[in-house]
Amino acid sequence: MSGTTIGKPVSRQGGPRRSGWNLFPVWLFIAMGLVVAVNARFITLAVTTFPGAAVLDDFDTSNDYNRILSGVDRQNALGWRVKADNAGDLPAIVLTGRDGQPLPAAAVQGMARHPIGNEPDVAVTLNQTGAGRFTLATPLHQGQWDLLLQIKADGHDMRVTRRVLVR
Repeated sequence: MSGTTIGKPVSRQGGPRRSGWNLFPVWLFIAMGLVVAVNARFITLAVTTFPGAAVLDDFDTSNDYNRILSGVDRQNALGWRVKADNAGDLPAIVLTGRDGQPLPAAAVQGMARHPIGNEPDVAVTLNQTGAGRFTLATPLHQGQWDLLLQIKADGHDMRVTRRVLVR
């Protein structure tokens, strides 16, 4: 039988009845953990999937999205690997083919762009300094740069962007 003793509710077993509010800190901790986990997932997705470039003609670009995706598939089918090398004084690009060997008889043209800010783009010349290795002919000033590259070899072309850090 339930009753009250001196203003406190009593359970049928005779002890004081526990309030549901006793578990409030636990539920609050679980809810906040869930919010943090979901936000961490969204941040990870945003950082790993954002291409890093916004275009002024979003609507027109979205209409050509399937063409853009087929171009990416065509480039991926080539099997070329493009790696940025920041080891020396001047940034370099290393090109390899599907077999991991340097890409023969390639031509590389490029443009350097700051990922943040309103600095103007800089046309860059890349000279072949080794088998599949192309080094910038002129230095860039200090900071991060995105190298927008157009690579031509074996009758195919590829457009890629690689970030370099100039110290």
